[in-house]
Order: sequence, then structure tokens, then C-alpha cells
Amino acid sequence: MSIFKREEILGLIIGLFTIMLLVWVTLPSAHDRVISKKCFQTCKQIIEQMDIDSAIFSGPLYEMSECYEECVEETREENENID
Repeated sequence: MSIFKREEILGLIIGLFTIMLLVWVTLPSAHDRVISKKCFQTCKQIIEQMDIDSAIFSGPLYEMSECYEECVEETREENENID
């Protein structure tokens, strides 16, 4: 006597493969990972040099987020202009 029905196991396996495929397709490329790493390191250095108060919308995390988004956008635009 089995706890799970054959259809349930098959559905679970199909679901797992679907999720694995979706995750694999949405992973960033090697180029995107290089840009991300470069921008993170650059922004981290900039934020550490700044004197930031700890208010909720002006703290280091908020500043880091803005810096990172700008850096990634600029880097991608530069790379598109080179190509």
C-alpha cells in the first residue's frame, strides 16, 4: 500500500523539473555577474567613505541600492555603445 498515488508523484516530478528549468533560464549570464560584482565593490567603497545618518530611507542600504542600480545601468549602456 502506497501513501502517494502514481499521478501525485508524476505531478510532483513534473513540477520540480518545471521549476528547475525556470530557475536555470532566469539565472544571470557570466557577463551580468561580472557587472554585478564590479558595481557592488565600487558602490561598497563609495558608501563606506560617505558619512550617512541611519534614517530609514537614507541609510547605507538605501544609498547602496541607488548606487548599484545606477552603476549597472551605466555599465550596460557603455557596453552597448562599444558593441
